[in-house]
Amino acid sequence: MNRRSNGFTLLEILVALVVLAVALTAVIRTVSADATNLGYMRDKTLAHWVAINHITELHINKEWPSVGTKSGSEFMANRDWYWKTRVSTTADEDVRRIDVSVSDKEDDENPLTTVTAFIGNSS
Repeated sequence: MNRRSNGFTLLEILVALVVLAVALTAVIRTVSADATNLGYMRDKTLAHWVAINHITELHINKEWPSVGTKSGSEFMANRDWYWKTRVSTTADEDVRRIDVSVSDKEDDENPLTTVTAFIGNSS
């Protein structure tokens, strides 16, 4: 008796489904990680813009910043951003160091970004 197979066996179909399920799980995890990273990078970029805007305002105002810490908030991209500026002295009396930290949460100990700039005394 000559028996010929015209299709897949149940075992072959189950193995194929297992391989497909494992592959799809890996794809879903990768896409999920990429989406999470994309959101983080968007927030980090916006926070950096807030910090740069704050430093630019200090440059434009041409005021000699006093040493100390200030904090505030800014609305950008339909969200509130919280900045903290620390002005400190340097070895040169006519140069001040400015560190601007920006977070998306008030009183956050881990800011999304910190930008450092130096301003010279123009007077």
